[in-house]
Amino acid sequence: MIPTKRGYRLSSGREFYANGQILGITRDGRLTEGYDSEIELEWRDPEGEEWSDTPFTVAERREIADYMVARWLVWAEETPK
Repeated sequence: MIPTKRGYRLSSGREFYANGQILGITRDGRLTEGYDSEIELEWRDPEGEEWSDTPFTVAERREIADYMVARWLVWAEETPK
């Protein structure tokens, strides 16, 4: 996973937007970006109108998770005790 000007590029070549390269995850497992937006890859509104990007594959999800775990571990080690 490589940071880009607008977010990240995965090893699959897929790019996705993340404001300020900030990623998070909610308690119920939704991926978020920036400080106030969710990365919505599949969506259906109450009236049934829908749009869909291709969902992240299992490999892409693993790549994102591995990247973020590595970032948190670096942060933890740099934190004064």
